[in-house]
Amino acid sequence: MARIKILDLDFEGLLERMLERICQTVNAEAGTLFIVDPAKKELIFKVVYGEKAPQLLNKRFSWDKGICGYVARKGQGVIVNEPEKDPRFNQEFDRLLGFKTHSLICLPLLSKDKPVGIIEIVNKRSGAFNRNDFELMVACSSQAAITLENYLYYQEMLLLSNYNQQVFQCLSGGFVSTDSEGIVTNFNPRASVILGLPLNTVLGKPYSEGFKKYPQIIELLKKAIELQQTHSRKEIEISNIYGKSLRIGYSTIVIQDKEGKSLGCAILFQDITRI
Repeated sequence: MARIKILDLDFEGLLERMLERICQTVNAEAGTLFIVDPAKKELIFKVVYGEKAPQLLNKRFSWDKGICGYVARKGQGVIVNEPEKDPRFNQEFDRLLGFKTHSLICLPLLSKDKPVGIIEIVNKRSGAFNRNDFELMVACSSQAAITLENYLYYQEMLLLSNYNQQVFQCLSGGFVSTDSEGIVTNFNPRASVILGLPLNTVLGKPYSEGFKKYPQIIELLKKAIELQQTHSRKEIEISNIYGKSLRIGYSTIVIQDKEGKSLGCAILFQDITRI
């Protein structure tokens, strides 16, 4: 299974271990953690414990179907010990997999009172599921809800980051950004072409090191970071690394969070020598 890691935290692996531990604690044969997709009104098999796991991973189904769909819509957990007698039960996956569901507990994983996921465990190995099993699952699932919420947040940030990177790559002008410590966080291909600097000599380096051959750019970034001083639609003359004189049109900005705290700065520039 492909896993996403950040700061050495394997979210999917952690969810797998949590689901396995829950199933073992309540002596269940199998279990599933679903992600709720509210936009499409679907549930996604994200983590599966049991022998049928490979056949189910990443499959989707409408939340109009089954007990899990009911829990996703209502946001309330259920115990069902004779599912074949419950009109909410969807036998589609049992038939598809040659599996028999005898009993189940299904719980929503809530974030701000809205389900972001569903945990379902099936087939207690001895007897029927009871209220003690349900309460134990409620206690265990709270941590799973936090982990799933962090995973979904990271996925969203990763998607946004990839989108932003594509935008930066396609800009017709040069774009450079730094964090609040002056480390270069973005240096797009056009900036590399205009300045004649390879990506690996700038990205991830302090701006004073990456642009040491361009003292004017260092000064602009320094003023933006240290003095919060910005410029709009200005021009400067620089000499590139080949000794050729260039006329550069530029704007600088200070990047801030919603509280106004500085997160870094950026400069957007064009080679206007021939204009």
